[in-house]
Amino acid sequence: YNSSLNVEIVDQVTMTKEKPYRPEVPKIMDQNTNDEQIGQLRELMETCWSENPDERPTFVNIKHKLKDVNKGK
Repeated sequence: YNSSLNVEIVDQVTMTKEKPYRPEVPKIMDQNTNDEQIGQLRELMETCWSENPDERPTFVNIKHKLKDVNKGK
C-alpha cells in the first residue's frame, strides 16, 4: 500500500458505520506463495480485524500462524 492509500484506509476505518470498513486484500501473485498460503494469510488478516477483541489472535498466535504459513521459516 502506498502512503496516500494508507491515509484513505485510516479515514475509512475510523468513520462510524454500521459495518466497519476493511481494505480489500490484494491477490498475491508470487511464485513462492500457493493458494493455500494465500487463504491462510487472508483468514489471519480477517481474524485480526474482528470487532470483538476476544476473537482476535494474540501476537504469539500470529507469530505461530505465520511460521505455519511459511512452513517454519
